[in-house]
Amino acid sequence: MSHYLVAVSLVLLACVKRVPEGDEEGGATPQQSAPARGGTGAGPGAARPLPPLPGQGAQVVPPPGALATASIGVAVPLSGRYKAWGDAIVAGLELALADTPYQLVKRDTRGEPGGAAQALAQLAREDQVIAAVGGVTNAEAMAAAQAAQAEGVPFISLSKVDGVTQAGAFVFRNMLTAEAQTAALADFAVARRGLKRFATLYPETSYGQELAGSFAGAVAARGAEVSSSVPYEADRTTFSPMVRDLVGKSSLERRADYRKAAQEIQKNEKDPFRRKKALEKLRKELPPIITFDAVFIPDFAKNVALLAPALAVEDVMTLTCDEPALERFRKATNQPDARAVQLLGANGWDDPALVAKASRYVECAVFVDGFFAGSQRPATRRFVEAFEKQYQHPPTILEASAFDAAGLLRGALEAGAVNREAVRAQLTSGRPWPGATGDLRFDARREPVRQLFFLTAEKGQLRELTPQELSAPGAG
Repeated sequence: MSHYLVAVSLVLLACVKRVPEGDEEGGATPQQSAPARGGTGAGPGAARPLPPLPGQGAQVVPPPGALATASIGVAVPLSGRYKAWGDAIVAGLELALADTPYQLVKRDTRGEPGGAAQALAQLAREDQVIAAVGGVTNAEAMAAAQAAQAEGVPFISLSKVDGVTQAGAFVFRNMLTAEAQTAALADFAVARRGLKRFATLYPETSYGQELAGSFAGAVAARGAEVSSSVPYEADRTTFSPMVRDLVGKSSLERRADYRKAAQEIQKNEKDPFRRKKALEKLRKELPPIITFDAVFIPDFAKNVALLAPALAVEDVMTLTCDEPALERFRKATNQPDARAVQLLGANGWDDPALVAKASRYVECAVFVDGFFAGSQRPATRRFVEAFEKQYQHPPTILEASAFDAAGLLRGALEAGAVNREAVRAQLTSGRPWPGATGDLRFDARREPVRQLFFLTAEKGQLRELTPQELSAPGAG
């Protein structure tokens, strides 16, 4: 057991908190807290007042000049493999439109490109349908976007697939992307914390590779660099070789300090058995070479729960928010100049398995997500309370993103939009909507701009970082 394992075990406890996991295909499952794209600005103007949720106010009556008979279409999988995703999206939309005169018109895409194009064409022929939401799976996203653009229907895609809004001016997105996550993390690590050198440990999956590549570009754009990058197989269960490679302990013959110490042992220890034991001890106690300020691990909680302890085994100290623990580590390892390394993660970390299996090893880590049901943000709390009252289970990012998409469309209608072009124009106005996932607006690319949720592990639970913590040294 390393000195670090002993040190952290003296100061940390592990508990469990329920938060779900992710899926490669569409970036989220109905059981996951994962996808929505975001930035950091609130946008021009003040956010619209948050309208009453079901049971909290009288039925909304459109203001003079607003369209009172409009319907909003939804094109999602209502059958097949991804039906649960479609059901989750419909739940979020229905909650947002309850107590309003606006109806929801549903069409089944079956999660297929052909089904998506057909569903959008059907919605476009419905005169009362003034806008649509959907296109959640990677397979159907582009087909849905292209069909919506061709039909001139304002469309808010709930897919993370790259380039979906490039279909045209009628296509918007409200889902978390790799670019949004890595931009937020880079702003936090480089601009706020002043970190300059990064290492990346990532799985050879589309999720891991996309995030790792995006992160390298994001930190480079801010004057920093990824100096070390180590991939691993998606199904790997032991991570010691990756970590040893990262900290210069896999090829010891390349290290001058090892060669010098080994030569001294060979010279002074004549007994073969004692020489062997001395060399083994040298290899075990050789300090890691840490040339980075932070380690980014774009993977899901199952693997992170194995990777974080593997870092600790090699004496990589990660308790950036615990100065007393760092001092104990320095004394235990006889490394007076040792410094803590910041752990960074993406939305795949937002899972109870992380704190259940590796709580003490991910304390002080920082990761981002597009939605956090435990947030204390007023609009988020209001949505979560209303959703749980209506459906008797907590919402995930799918329901939250759908709720906000409907809120944006509802806001456009209540602002006086009377046709599809007017809705499109309202969505591009830049006014933020106070949604469950944050104060949301669209940028010039029709991508969402919002403040993501920055999360950390503390005493066996996941919690949101405060604005003060985000701007100060350390994570807690």
